[in-house]
Amino acid sequence: MRNTLVCAAAICLGLSSAPGALIYEPFDYVAGTDLTGQTPAGATTGWQAMGTNGASGSDPITIASGSLSGVAGLAPAVGNSITFGGLGLTDRIPIGQPPLTAGTLYYSFVFKVTDLGALTTTGGFMAGFNNSTGTATTQPTAIATRLVTKLNGSGFQVGLDKSSGTGANFVFADTVFNLGDTIFVVGSYTFNSGSTTDDESRLWINPSPSTFGQESAPSGFLSSVATNDFTAIASFLFRQGNASAVPGVVVADELRVDTIWAGVTVPEPSTVPWLAAAGISFLTRRRGRRTS
Repeated sequence: MRNTLVCAAAICLGLSSAPGALIYEPFDYVAGTDLTGQTPAGATTGWQAMGTNGASGSDPITIASGSLSGVAGLAPAVGNSITFGGLGLTDRIPIGQPPLTAGTLYYSFVFKVTDLGALTTTGGFMAGFNNSTGTATTQPTAIATRLVTKLNGSGFQVGLDKSSGTGANFVFADTVFNLGDTIFVVGSYTFNSGSTTDDESRLWINPSPSTFGQESAPSGFLSSVATNDFTAIASFLFRQGNASAVPGVVVADELRVDTIWAGVTVPEPSTVPWLAAAGISFLTRRRGRRTS
């Protein structure tokens, strides 16, 4: 009965992984296969490759065995994960609706770096929003809310780039992470109409579990408004394609894309004690309507 109440409350309040989310991708595919062509449950179009042999590299993003866990308060990971890095193919997936041109769009995922490879102290991006869909023989260039990393000693820093691709515009958090650290990131892009350079990208790195599932996004984020605005967001991508800009080996999991904070920070039910009470209220109202 308790599980039923929790599930009812989660669905009612929009905290479920799949029902409301534009994308929920647990990478529940056969380990060792390519990400390209895989389609998550509920989606109509799957992952599409960008790049070719040669300068872009032919190394695909692949499905890795096992999930990434260890993010306190986040809904448990299921399925498998992906592994990628350095020089290779990029994959993008449509957001599941017409391109977004207004409002705010969020993404979240869990990742860890297990090999720095040829990552430099300038660094570069490994994920973000894209303005198009479909396969392509070239690497993407129009990417918003770029998740960037850079070398720092024997570790690395995580940061944000709105859309420029220029190191001078990267904004980094002070924390230096070590190989094997599990990191949960939430990125967002907000369209504004005041000028052609006032859209805002934000990035939360390991946000407080107390904010998971809440309606509004919390404070404590990196922000970037530098460079020109995006006209539309049509997809999300994980990027390879540059050995000095992407760590040598990245493992990523539990990708979510949605228009609300709650949709990309789905909490572990046991960490939200009011869910059961909300479920009781929800079911009581349903019973009342049936008998009236």
